Amino acid sequence: MVLFYILLLTIGWTAGCPDEEVPPCKCTLIGFHSSTIDCTNVDNVDTFRTSIYNIRTSITPIRALHILNSNILYLPSGLFDGLAFERLVIDNSTIMSLSDSDTALVGLEKSLKTLIIQECTVLNGLDWYQLRNLEALRELTTLKTGMMAIDDEVKGIAGLNLTKLMLTQDQISYISENAFSTFHYLETLSLKYNLISNMTRSMFPNPANKLVQIILSHNKISSLPSDFFTNMPSLISVILAGNEFLTLDQALFAPIWKNLNKIDVVGNALRCDCRMKWLLAQSFPRNTWGSCDEPKQLNGKDLVNLSESELWCY
Repeated sequence: MVLFYILLLTIGWTAGCPDEEVPPCKCTLIGFHSSTIDCTNVDNVDTFRTSIYNIRTSITPIRALHILNSNILYLPSGLFDGLAFERLVIDNSTIMSLSDSDTALVGLEKSLKTLIIQECTVLNGLDWYQLRNLEALRELTTLKTGMMAIDDEVKGIAGLNLTKLMLTQDQISYISENAFSTFHYLETLSLKYNLISNMTRSMFPNPANKLVQIILSHNKISSLPSDFFTNMPSLISVILAGNEFLTLDQALFAPIWKNLNKIDVVGNALRCDCRMKWLLAQSFPRNTWGSCDEPKQLNGKDLVNLSESELWCY
């Protein structure tokens, strides 16, 4: 049995990745069944194409491809023809555009489920329309890409069955009024660590039947319109930490409060006064995180430990 295992290991290792690697890409086996490809310091489209072509000789399915620390004009058309992997990460790189045509990542339409673009400079800006054919895509994350606005062009990917959209740690200060209104399959939206001050109900589908989690932490939001959470029957998690809220408005939270599993308002300068008495008339969500900032005698006191006698308006 031991001899058989050693033989299987040897066969798996030699057959999994190409016999000879062509820089800048390197193949690494994950067990016997899949591999990851790391392409580092890519700076030439032609050598990149040659290296990726060499990867096609691998008989082990590729799970993920990472482009790291690179400076390249674009991902050339046909680069991924003949490949099928679920995860693409572009990290710490400078790129002019995701494609040299109006369609990016051709060949991955039926396989790519997760796309992550992090700590990158996209000189021409992210063109959402280029991603429109990625019918298998479920999760899209951008992080520190210098994005400053989300305009109506984001609807270029609304036809996809995206369940998770994470546009985080950027400089986003503007979102168009109907930005996500046609993202009917969206379950999680994260806009954390941006410069957002205004949000409207019209930004989301109505009803937003699939939306489970909204993450707006660490922005500049001081209030949300009273209808913001209406017609969101599946919403169970709301993360508002690190904003500028002074109170928790009953009209705002009434449509969802009983359904919530998590509410996070840590890091807001909450004034715990008579406007917050409504909280004590019902059960708190199982995971409630937040505390009072004012008045002085309640500073630091958890919301869940408040009593009605403490909540006065002067």
